[in-house]
Amino acid sequence: SFVNYILPSQHEKSTVYACFDGRKNSSDFTPYLIKSTDKGKTWTSIATNLPSGTVYCIQEDHVNPNILFIGTEWGVWTTIDGGKKWVQLKKGIPPIQVKDLTIQRRENDLVVATFGRGFYVLDNYSALRELSEDVTKKEAHIFDINDVLFYYPASNINYQGEVHFRTPNPNPSAKFEYYIKDGFESLKQKRVKAQKAALEAGNTYPYPTEEELMAEEMEIKPSLIFTIYDKDDNIMRKLNSNLSKGYNSIEWNLSYMSNRGPKVPPGEYKLRIDKVNNGEFTRLVEPTAFTVKSLPNALGTPNYSYNFQMLKKLSDFNTQVSVARKKIQNMNTRLKDMKTILEKTPVEASLLVNKIDALQKEVDGVAKIIIGGFGAKNSVASRIMFAIYTAPAAEVNITGTQKEQFAIAKEAYEGQKEILDNLFNVKIPALEKEFEEAGGVLHSNSPTTRRRFFDK
Repeated sequence: SFVNYILPSQHEKSTVYACFDGRKNSSDFTPYLIKSTDKGKTWTSIATNLPSGTVYCIQEDHVNPNILFIGTEWGVWTTIDGGKKWVQLKKGIPPIQVKDLTIQRRENDLVVATFGRGFYVLDNYSALRELSEDVTKKEAHIFDINDVLFYYPASNINYQGEVHFRTPNPNPSAKFEYYIKDGFESLKQKRVKAQKAALEAGNTYPYPTEEELMAEEMEIKPSLIFTIYDKDDNIMRKLNSNLSKGYNSIEWNLSYMSNRGPKVPPGEYKLRIDKVNNGEFTRLVEPTAFTVKSLPNALGTPNYSYNFQMLKKLSDFNTQVSVARKKIQNMNTRLKDMKTILEKTPVEASLLVNKIDALQKEVDGVAKIIIGGFGAKNSVASRIMFAIYTAPAAEVNITGTQKEQFAIAKEAYEGQKEILDNLFNVKIPALEKEFEEAGGVLHSNSPTTRRRFFDK
């Protein structure tokens, strides 16, 4: 046999591990993985449940000596009990020859070198140190959450030429690692499993009925909701994920309530997990605390809390402007449809046309101020976009110009809000009622679209 790897333990000077390759002379594919606790005088196999195939290398966790990683013919395997039971790492790495392993201690990363398939990195495997029999008995468990670094990645660095390191840094985010005891087996999965069992037993399995297939299609799968709170119990974000058994992870990009929301300020936060099944909510894990920390900034430390509150106000106001835009688009469509339908209705050509044109002018006047167009240079929408996106990725305080544009936009919007609501809720509905009384048909197909006989 050929000695593939020898690893002295970093925790106990009398302990050493060795990997052997039996293929050289006898085509022996037995996984030879042995351990000595007396400086090599005696050896014991710790291969236990490993499949047939060569073991090429081994690494020992620098914190917990019972956590081991091995590179084999069939990918990476790990144990948390010193080799009594091995588990294959399957997510993100194929079952290929792994020739070497090393551990990056500061980040707790496992770096994997394969035969012909490049390098892989298992980011921060420290959650394995918490995994125990007690954890697996819980319905759910959140592993310790590392401190989250808050920063804005540099983007315009192309001027560096050939010294530019092209691999991008990860975006700032919080990684939540968790364990779920029981997963979910859908009706379709149960049917497929029963069909396979019947086939292996040599029995026939009846084809599912239409009702059974419909039930599979309409089945609502349970899900997990991750709710993030600040120190004052204000909800910062809600994330959804499928209910999956075992170890899982999900990331939060530090944005408030949506991926495009403002970044939350550094501080203390909490995470909890709820399960939703057929409309019933079950608390799986009570809030677990974690910290968001800012990296040192060469320009000084901005007022993160004030910036967040200001950007939140801007975002909330932008939502109102977006709603106003949709109302204006809706009214334009309704007025255009009424005018087009009247042309095909047996009424006088002049009926309601002047009223429709008059309301259209009013809608255009509101639109000019809120969303622009019609020769407008500075609309409410353009000012609020400037206020939001002037410095969205820089660690500086909100500028006076941003505050000024917000104030001007808000004043202009408030001056048009009542007019817009009156048009949308009163004047347009009143004209539509008059339109119907004159013989027009509202809410029909678009006048420019012909229906085909097979359309529903």
